[in-house]
Amino acid sequence: MITLCAGFTSCSDDDDENESNSPLVGTWIMTKSIKDGHTCIPGQNGFDSGLGLVFSANGTFYNLVENEKAEDGKYSYDEKGNTLTLIYTDDETLFCSVKSFSESALIISYTEGSSAREDYFVKQ
Repeated sequence: MITLCAGFTSCSDDDDENESNSPLVGTWIMTKSIKDGHTCIPGQNGFDSGLGLVFSANGTFYNLVENEKAEDGKYSYDEKGNTLTLIYTDDETLFCSVKSFSESALIISYTEGSSAREDYFVKQ
């Protein structure tokens, strides 16, 4: 099961400026995931805890699993098309539809194998 987490580090003042202008940059913690109509809560019933995404102003991200850095890569976000693309360093690409996005909440949906999945995040 792919879990999403993204993280970024900024190395210059320009990155810090971009970070303050983009509500996507930062740490997003998963609150629930709905897969084929079944709701899973991180840390319950065998579902990993400490799941999230960390996005950086420089276009990189990483997944959090058990609050530790896991898979990483690059991302792009098309606000007009409501599409978030996660390109992992292992060459896997995940195309996500952004269902809802604010400065404090993010909902994305995508297909995982033959299953539809929707993940809910809050910004830390």
